[in-house]
Amino acid sequence: SLFGLCAAIYIVCDAIKVMRRSVEELLDKGLTPEETLRLCQMIETQVGISKVAWIKTRMAGSSVFLIAGVCVRASTVTEMLNDLKRAQDSLRKDFSDAEIIFSVESRN
Repeated sequence: SLFGLCAAIYIVCDAIKVMRRSVEELLDKGLTPEETLRLCQMIETQVGISKVAWIKTRMAGSSVFLIAGVCVRASTVTEMLNDLKRAQDSLRKDFSDAEIIFSVESRN
């Protein structure tokens, strides 16, 4: 009957939407260029960091993975480590599930 065919089409379409969302959550992907730019700007406003030399992002489910090469202003290793820790803590306010790793590229 026509009603049964319509119901079957609706169920198939709904199943495809659910499957697509599930696959997107299982597979990792990079953040959008806008989100990546926002992260770069957030990092560069942190005390002790002069610029972001490069950045790599991935997202798996709701977890964000961020690896960034940063140039620092610190004159001592202790000062540099404190600045990087403060930057990580600040970023976690907006990205609580984030895994954040900084690579120091150079000192400015």
